[in-house]
Amino acid sequence: MMDQAPENEPQGLDTITGAFVIASWRAIHAMLEGHELRDRSNLLRGSAFVLHNILLTMQYLRDQSLIKDLAVLSLELTRFLDQIVLNAPPDDPRLKALQELARSEPMWPLLVRPGDNKLSLAKLEKLQVGEHTPIGALPRNAKRPASMATRSNRLALDLVKRIQNRVEACLQIRQDGVLPDSTLEETRQALLRMMEPGIPQSRYSQLVEILHKARKHPFSSEALTQWTGIVSDFVLCVDPLLQTFPELKGIKSSAGAKYAKNGESRLRSTLQKFFSPARDSRTGRGKSKRKSLANPLSKPLSSQVPFAR
Repeated sequence: MMDQAPENEPQGLDTITGAFVIASWRAIHAMLEGHELRDRSNLLRGSAFVLHNILLTMQYLRDQSLIKDLAVLSLELTRFLDQIVLNAPPDDPRLKALQELARSEPMWPLLVRPGDNKLSLAKLEKLQVGEHTPIGALPRNAKRPASMATRSNRLALDLVKRIQNRVEACLQIRQDGVLPDSTLEETRQALLRMMEPGIPQSRYSQLVEILHKARKHPFSSEALTQWTGIVSDFVLCVDPLLQTFPELKGIKSSAGAKYAKNGESRLRSTLQKFFSPARDSRTGRGKSKRKSLANPLSKPLSSQVPFAR
């Protein structure tokens, strides 16, 4: 539940917001007047970064009024991209750019019409969504396919993407690109403070080790065993008490006081079972005899990807 805004909070525009509004109107006016802007990419990326941070900091009830505006923006963007997918010829560079990104994404935003599955499938096939990921399109005629309708599946996917993002941002820094008067390690820690503000400084080195392991074993069907441990360690690093992931609350509550005695190692073992792929007949090892956790979300996981069915 969102918190109430402080009663004594100042009203109206602050200095930073006012400057941003003025700058945005100047940019809009210049485009409407037909002025040539040298680099539109910086306008787009800057706006996207502001929006990204607004989403991360939505904590008051007043922020709920932004939901409709976000939905309108999402519809406008998706409608624009859908028109490219539906109408562009195969050699259109805009379509090729979308395909390049879509092949590495397990899911993709589309405008959908209830009951019109033909339209949705046509767009997904043209974009080639998920062709280069181990969590791509569901196999046809699968008896028990892993579904993203399951909350635990969505959590696992979100964590994988989150770790990959941290790897790209923090480990791809080149020595000659380090901030002035800062070492490479100090720059990485500065980025981690911005991207994972809830982690105490004492855990930064542990998080960097996890990210190095993730880079060493890129996410793929062959690296699922390693990623079971990577995801589990990442969760314990950013949320050792399992307070920020609703899907994981049952893990700790189901076992009760035994975690207090054995600490983090017991939690890590249980998390690995939660995220671990089940050994069913498709792996050639027979079905797993392990019972699922008390948490109803922690069902046996797919042998294809680390997600529950």
